[in-house]
Amino acid sequence: MVALDPGTVTALKRHRVRQNEERLAVGSGYLDQGLVFADVAGEPLHPDTVTKRFDRLVAGAGVPRIRLHDCRHTAATLMLEQGIPLKVVTERLGHSSIQVTADLYQHVGEHMQEEAAAKLGAAFLDGSQL
Repeated sequence: MVALDPGTVTALKRHRVRQNEERLAVGSGYLDQGLVFADVAGEPLHPDTVTKRFDRLVAGAGVPRIRLHDCRHTAATLMLEQGIPLKVVTERLGHSSIQVTADLYQHVGEHMQEEAAAKLGAAFLDGSQL
């Protein structure tokens, strides 16, 4: 199971409504495989189709081109920068071990050394954390 934020749940519910409308329009030709994302006939989306659609959306947004896979790296980096435990990030990414995630994203923690030092120093000065 992967926990989802309320905004994502809302977006997925809207998507399901659109998908059901498409299913009704296609009728008996729709092959319901229980997929969250499928083509208009219910078949799995081809990876190239998803990539091309993403590229069009990025171009239309007027932002610098990124690959779809870059979104995964961005998500991992943001989670780590927000202090989400490495184990949780590893599970969300589906990596086989914490070491894989740590090796790929070790650069994220490097700039957080000053923050860690400041927090540790503050805890020692405060004394209540001991």
